[in-house]
Amino acid sequence: MSRIVSFKPYLFNAYYEWFIGCGFTPYLQVNAGHEGVQVPKEYVRDNRITLSIDPSAVADLHTGSKAIFFKAMFSGKSEDIVVPYAAMTALIAKEYDFGIPLGQALEAFDMSEGVAKQLSEELEDDDDETGDGPDFSEEDGAEDADGGDEVEDDEEPEGDSAGFEFVKDDDDK
Repeated sequence: MSRIVSFKPYLFNAYYEWFIGCGFTPYLQVNAGHEGVQVPKEYVRDNRITLSIDPSAVADLHTGSKAIFFKAMFSGKSEDIVVPYAAMTALIAKEYDFGIPLGQALEAFDMSEGVAKQLSEELEDDDDETGDGPDFSEEDGAEDADGGDEVEDDEEPEGDSAGFEFVKDDDDK
């Protein structure tokens, strides 16, 4: 049976790895008043804290389905840090004062339990059907004189599409 898992950790890791790959020092701005945030309160100002999450500044960084967890040093003392994705205000590149509104971006991709359950059921139903997947075979007689795919009258061929096709959604009309 297939199971839908949160992709927030994957997106967070993608942003984080991109920052590291670009040579940026990643800082995480956090709404410290958000439920579930665990940071040293004496470093919180105006309900906010900015944390360096550079690999040299943290230990045991773990991305869970709802939050990130790591250890960081504050005044020589190791502290356990928990930051729910919803509490993240921005991921900031220290060198350029450039930031991505990370928490909002990750929460925009939040799947409700109902949607996740529906997708899981659809995937399960697909597993029960005979066959190994979609049929990608070409239909007979759908070629033009050059031997290429036939172009519908209402479609205009795009230059060099490199195999990509743009499809209009019914909502785009």
